[in-house]
Amino acid sequence: MNQQIVIIGAGPAGALAALLLSRRGHRVLLVDRKPLGRYKVCGGCLSATGVDILAEVGVLDAVLRCGAQPLRQLHLYATGRTSHIDLPPGLSISRSALDQ
Repeated sequence: MNQQIVIIGAGPAGALAALLLSRRGHRVLLVDRKPLGRYKVCGGCLSATGVDILAEVGVLDAVLRCGAQPLRQLHLYATGRTSHIDLPPGLSISRSALDQ
């Protein structure tokens, strides 16, 4: 039986939940207390798992068109020392672009 569902929080997790529920035939209302496209630090990096999920639900191409860049290494610099860590392939994208 299809349900009417309200999802509070239209960030990446809420938007994905709304997309998947609506594809299953549910009526979904997605709400957020502030307009989307605002600057936020979180959401700037998508892990390899996150990229796989976006591909699985068919929205990875849209994220790439919004300017996502490959993310393969982490470079740390502190008190004259450096460290370079290889990462599973992910993406870097501004939160405001991701929200769009």
